[in-house]
Amino acid sequence: MIAAAVPKKRYFSRIHPATKTFQALRIEVNRELENLKNFIPQAIDNLALGGRLAIISFHSLEDRIVKNIFRENARGCICPPAQQIQKLQEKYADAVSRADSSADSLEKALRAGPKSFSRCVCGKEPRVKIITKKPIIPSGEEISRNLRSRSAKLQVCERV
Repeated sequence: MIAAAVPKKRYFSRIHPATKTFQALRIEVNRELENLKNFIPQAIDNLALGGRLAIISFHSLEDRIVKNIFRENARGCICPPAQQIQKLQEKYADAVSRADSSADSLEKALRAGPKSFSRCVCGKEPRVKIITKKPIIPSGEEISRNLRSRSAKLQVCERV
């Protein structure tokens, strides 16, 4: 029934048309993507410093989730530029409002200005370092020995 619903040009691919349909049903019934989204942050929390988390994904939906969560946890400062500019303006206002050597303070603040843009006000620190910049995929030899490995992608991060 599924094969009849799929256009003929798509039917002649390596994978039977029903395979993706049953994969989608399995993913939804088992809530695999939701469970993966919940598991990875918990796993990172439980890693010791220097501990590594390796995840093998078998399709692009899983791969994207792993990649995005690893990136999110590897990222440090998330201060938006507007927030940094506001802090800089507050610093200038304080320098100008001081009655005692306001011109001197303003000059110092202006000289320090570009450095202020690099200061973080959010305090967010990276939790992990991504070890695999690109996912590790199986070699041709491994695929020939184990056909199921053809779609596998390994990604690794380390707790910092």
